[in-house]
Amino acid sequence: AYANLEKQLGDKATNKNIGIKYNSECFGDQNYTITKLKADIKTVKDQNYQPLGPEQVSEHGNLIVEKILPDIPSFSSPSLNFSNLAKETELLVTKPISESDKIQALVKEAGLNRWVNEGRAHHRNKHNKCAFCDSEISSERWANLDKHFDEESELLEKSIDVLLTKIETEKATVNNASNIDQSVFYSKFHPQIIELSSRLKAAGKDYHKTLDDLIRQLNARKGDTLNSKVFDLPADRTQALKQAWR
Repeated sequence: AYANLEKQLGDKATNKNIGIKYNSECFGDQNYTITKLKADIKTVKDQNYQPLGPEQVSEHGNLIVEKILPDIPSFSSPSLNFSNLAKETELLVTKPISESDKIQALVKEAGLNRWVNEGRAHHRNKHNKCAFCDSEISSERWANLDKHFDEESELLEKSIDVLLTKIETEKATVNNASNIDQSVFYSKFHPQIIELSSRLKAAGKDYHKTLDDLIRQLNARKGDTLNSKVFDLPADRTQALKQAWR
């Protein structure tokens, strides 16, 4: 029985198929012997020994098989432009448009104004009669419409479109900076990365809400370019997002 036990210990220590010595990539000792195995058995039989749980075994196992990862480049938080975007939004939302040469029926009803403006594009140089009522569109009516939808109104609408694009770019910048590639970090850091990613996404979501508020007000003005609006400044979430990045 003793000889059989010694053989089992010897095989576990140095057998080429199952020996710890030949599994050094896992156990880390290419010079492992039966003497070392007996010492390890004595260690784990001690009453103060605390065995690893399944999660710890899995964690250490993953760490063992990990390859060396390249250095992670230093991160710098992107420049946020909420303050400037808010100022530009206020300027366009509250910008007055001259009421001279305006068709009052269209000034009073934003939906009708948009409908007529779209109709101009469909009819100009295409139809001599109104496709809706089949009445002839006189040159005088065209002149009145062109005065109503003047360069000032068109410039305001174009400026709003440009600013909307800038705000969408700001949202994309925040999204890109909030996405963390977990695979470039060693597995032992993954819990911290998951927590950091969660904080970033929460802060980014709040920042997006402030930008969406600017977008809402710009779209409202775009739908009624002839009438200025009262600007409502959203809460600035810039510092909260910067703090999450730190």
